[in-house]
Amino acid sequence: MNSSVPASLTILCLLFTVSLTGYQICVRAGPNVIHVPTDYPTIQEAINNAADGDIIFVQNGTYHEQIIANKSVSLIGESAYSTILDGDGSGSVISITADNVSIKGFMIRNSGPTDSDSGIYINSSGNNISHNIITNNKNGLCLHYSSHNMIFDNEILNNTLHGLYLYYSSNNFISGNNLHKNYNGINLYYSNYNVISGNNASNSDCGIWICQLSSHNVIADNNIHSNNNGISLYYSGENTISNNNVHSNYNGIY
Repeated sequence: MNSSVPASLTILCLLFTVSLTGYQICVRAGPNVIHVPTDYPTIQEAINNAADGDIIFVQNGTYHEQIIANKSVSLIGESAYSTILDGDGSGSVISITADNVSIKGFMIRNSGPTDSDSGIYINSSGNNISHNIITNNKNGLCLHYSSHNMIFDNEILNNTLHGLYLYYSSNNFISGNNLHKNYNGINLYYSNYNVISGNNASNSDCGIWICQLSSHNVIADNNIHSNNNGISLYYSGENTISNNNVHSNYNGIY
């Protein structure tokens, strides 16, 4: 009796394997889109059930949550004026601990009152934060030991400490943000090699404050006006400050 596998059966098995492999690739080819509140009632539940690379689309409404983004997902709000994340005065509204998270299209408000509480608190790298309204927090947005983030085209206003706070954070790109009526617009603390370009910083104690040995930052093409100090440097050197429109401040550059 011939114990070898018939050629026809071998071909059939190969075809089945190729077909099955192709089916698996097709399923995993693109990210899943999860809808809140249709698929899950809260944003945190959606994140908990997402995989890296998934998109979480949040419909208009007010969501009373403190969110931990611990996966590389994209959070997209339907409208920054109508998709509201409210921290109810406790902790940070969004804490990002995973790399490569995207946050777009939200109003983010009412963090807790301590100096580390923020509308968005980032302790990771490679994130993209854009087209949000970040208001009425302790810090609008805090980068903590964080690098290679892109922060652009956000409205950051009425935060009681810093609109944008970089703490031991380097190689970030910050552009096109409107920072208005924060205690300080942008504060760099022991933070190096950042590019701060094309922002509008107004009606604060200090528009851009570079302090505590922050160096090799580029501050260029910003509109800085109606502050106590437009740009302030404190124990910091080797920064490039060029082509800014600094006007209507008590001190232009201090």
